[in-house]
Amino acid sequence: MTSVASSLSFVFQNTYISNTTAMQFQLQVKPIQLAVVASHGITDFDIPYFWLEYASCLLTPVPDVVITVLFLCASVLHFAEDFQSNKLSVIFHALLAIIGYRFGLQDAFDAVFKYLCFFHVPLHYRRCAMKGRFKALWLAAASTMLGCVYTVSSSITTLHLSSTLQRIVLSHILCERRVNIF
Repeated sequence: MTSVASSLSFVFQNTYISNTTAMQFQLQVKPIQLAVVASHGITDFDIPYFWLEYASCLLTPVPDVVITVLFLCASVLHFAEDFQSNKLSVIFHALLAIIGYRFGLQDAFDAVFKYLCFFHVPLHYRRCAMKGRFKALWLAAASTMLGCVYTVSSSITTLHLSSTLQRIVLSHILCERRVNIF
């Protein structure tokens, strides 16, 4: 457990900390992968009252460092749905922390982005289909196509994982938790 703690410590020490103590990650990304991952969150739009989670996460005055901690904890819970196990999700996140410690934050990010593209997003869409959320799937398909055209044509290769983007991801996770619990 000590290596996991030191790995997490290393990851946090190697993030950019601005004057406002915001923990921000500036990471390289492949344009098509960015379009696939970013677009899957649009499925929230078919969840009744989805705006409650978004308004709460985006407007609640919480220090940015706390947002990053919540973002990481929520990620464990969110991926637990994919693994169908909280324990396996914790192990996966510990492995990501170790990758970050041993090889650098970019390599850990690459690993999680590949996981998101090839496992999480398809499993997310499968869960939507099983719940009959076909409007959400059409919206995600259209968004992904537009996202691919935009990211490739604008040559986006960097993702600025700011506190605001982390809040948006938190909103998505909360929406999905609500829709999957009930």
